[in-house]
Amino acid sequence: MRKWIYIFIGLLLPLSLAAEEKGGGFDMDEYLYGHVRDSYEWHITTVKGHPVSIPLPVIVASKTGNGFHIFSSKHLEHGEYEGFYIAPAGSKYENKIVERAADGSEIRPWDFSITKNVFGLMINCALLQVGTSHSYCMATVSPQNIPSLKGFQACGFQIQAKKEKYGGYMRYILLKSLKQQ
Repeated sequence: MRKWIYIFIGLLLPLSLAAEEKGGGFDMDEYLYGHVRDSYEWHITTVKGHPVSIPLPVIVASKTGNGFHIFSSKHLEHGEYEGFYIAPAGSKYENKIVERAADGSEIRPWDFSITKNVFGLMINCALLQVGTSHSYCMATVSPQNIPSLKGFQACGFQIQAKKEKYGGYMRYILLKSLKQQ
């Protein structure tokens, strides 16, 4: 099974790089960080200029008294939905879900969404549990992202270290044993 995954990735990577080179200069930093950066959708590819992606669930609790909301990130593609929107580039909360306070400022709601990184971790852990000989599952999480950290800990992960990763960002290194006890 693993051999087929490597073959599949090996076949797709050159196609993706060639497609991005056609549009002009190739920015390797943007290419790599675009795949590592967290988001509320999972971008698969672009076909004839149209992105193909999987919208993920957004779960937020408003800090402005607007209540608790669960909806698909697809609703945020064209701007605001139920008072929430993705903060634009240059904003304090760039690429994160925000809402507008009464004074016009952007504030972050309590965000329990299943983002691309969380969804990827769920898939990886499920695959590891199903039929591989791996003994451990590892993850990283920002020390400021308390809801995500608590979620990992609820799933049995333990903090092993705190290190600078991903271009200078502090991260907790988390570990979960997959061995039956």
